Amino acid sequence: MATTLPLRWPHRPAEAEWGRPCHARCPGPSCCGGAVLALGDALFVTSDALLATNKFALPLPLNGLWILATYWAAQWCIAHWLPPRTQIG
Repeated sequence: MATTLPLRWPHRPAEAEWGRPCHARCPGPSCCGGAVLALGDALFVTSDALLATNKFALPLPLNGLWILATYWAAQWCIAHWLPPRTQIG
């Protein structure tokens, strides 16, 4: 894992940077896209809550639509937060 990590994540911060907050590593306030990541996290929680409500509490109308819409929106937000991939080789 340690030897392949630089190949899979070439723009990772140095090990000393992991403890610093995002705003201390980035030059601008929206550099890390923290709001997009937070939205993705919130959408995952919403998706899971809808899934649990539908399964254990009461059936929701159009449950598949709401559950999958929040799930895929969460996936998009988290993927959008990541830096672009670079070609290796």
